[in-house]
Amino acid sequence: MKLKFLLFAVDLLAPLLVGYFCRFQNIVKERIFNKMILNNILVIYPVLSFLSFWVLPLNYNLMWLPVMGLAMGMIPGLIAYFVAKYKYISHLDRGSYVMSASLSNLGTIGGLCVFLLYGETGYA
Repeated sequence: MKLKFLLFAVDLLAPLLVGYFCRFQNIVKERIFNKMILNNILVIYPVLSFLSFWVLPLNYNLMWLPVMGLAMGMIPGLIAYFVAKYKYISHLDRGSYVMSASLSNLGTIGGLCVFLLYGETGYA
């Protein structure tokens, strides 16, 4: 289990560190990063989400996945909503703060939670 967790952490951290290094050393232009993000959102995520349902055997334990998904967005969003009331005056600033807090870590935190609860099959 420790080796699996180590490999999972390296799988998350290595691309982040390489991307951070490339971005701030100007090895790769910002335009290319923006195209990569757009490609991931429009192509990669939908395809992987669709294909993961074909591999995952449906059982009663999977009822918690939608609940966890809602909680991962709602809890940081509600906290950010109350913090933003005191931190920002502009409604646009408040809205962008709440949206970034609710959506920013869904892939990382969600992936980690699913991996720890359901293992490789759940993460797939």
